[in-house]
This record gives sequence, C-alpha cells and structure tokens, in this order.
Amino acid sequence: RIEQDELRGNIMARSSNTQFALLGMLSFEPQSAYDMKKEMKQSTAFFWSESDGQIYPALHKMLDAGLVQVCDQEGGRDSKIVYEITEAGRQALRDWLEIPPLKKTIRNELLLKIFFGGNTSPDVIARHLSHQSYSFKEELRILDHEILPMIEQFKDSPHYPYWVMTLEHGVDLLKAKIAWAEKAENTLKKIDKD
Repeated sequence: RIEQDELRGNIMARSSNTQFALLGMLSFEPQSAYDMKKEMKQSTAFFWSESDGQIYPALHKMLDAGLVQVCDQEGGRDSKIVYEITEAGRQALRDWLEIPPLKKTIRNELLLKIFFGGNTSPDVIARHLSHQSYSFKEELRILDHEILPMIEQFKDSPHYPYWVMTLEHGVDLLKAKIAWAEKAENTLKKIDKD
C-alpha cells in the first residue's frame, strides 16, 4: 500500500498533464486507449492534443500507480483493453483540478514570421495571414456546426455547462483571431502602397 501511494505521489509530482487528460476522459465512462483518442479528436483536440506516444505510456504508469484499472479485455488479433478510473484516480483528478494552471508557453510560428516580416515583402506575410484566416474560419465552422450539435445532445449531463464554456472560449477566440487577421491584412495593404 505504501509503495503504491509513493508511486502515485511521484507520478502526480513529475507528470505531464497527459495523465490528467486521460483521467478526465475516463471520468465520463470506461474506454480503451483507441476510444479515448477518438473522443479527444472530437473534443479536447481543439485545445489539448495527445499523441499515441504519450497515451500508451501514461496509461501503463497510471495502471501501475492504481489510478486506473482494466475493466474489460478482448483478446484475439485486434485485442482491446478497456480502462476505468479508480477512486484513487478520481482523487488525483480532483487534486489536479484544484491546482492553478501553469503559465502557458506560447509558440506561434505565424506571429514569429510576422514579427520578422520586415525582412520580406508584405505579399508573403499576406499569404500566410490569408491561409491562417481560412483555417480559423474552418475551425469555427466545425465548432458551430459539428461540435455544438454533438454537445447539445447532453444537456442533462452535469458536464454540459463545462463543455459549453470550453466551446464558447474556442468560438470567441476564433472570432477574435479572424477579426485580427482581417485587420492585419488591411495593414499589409497599406504597407504595400507605401
């Protein structure tokens, strides 16, 4: 018991947020790693992504620490292991939710290129902005026409208001990014005339 508590504490102290993303997904229902990846692509991937190289090792560590357990396993060629969150896992998730988020490190290649844009023609930066603006509009379309209707099916869920808040953040941020891109493109047009 002490060994397992020590292991759980060590994972909490030095882990990335991958395990908490997985614990959060498992807090909804038991799932296989494949099912979690699929669910994340339709939900958290808009603001938090995880790769296979992160998911499988994290699940194994969480299993060893007693944060998750195997609740179903199908053998055969396409074996499938279904995990469920344990009470210790729920407590770890609750503990993590209490901790204020760390300051996010920003790495935005578009902004880096714009910052150094004086070294190229305004047309080059305008092309980057146009491409990014299209991408923002496509993401906004997906949130409005695919993700929102999917969330609306779960109005009775205790998770619903939190999902809506997350979605609204994405929608508002994308609208602001689209407005910024249009304003930046107009500024580039003025530079090009000078």
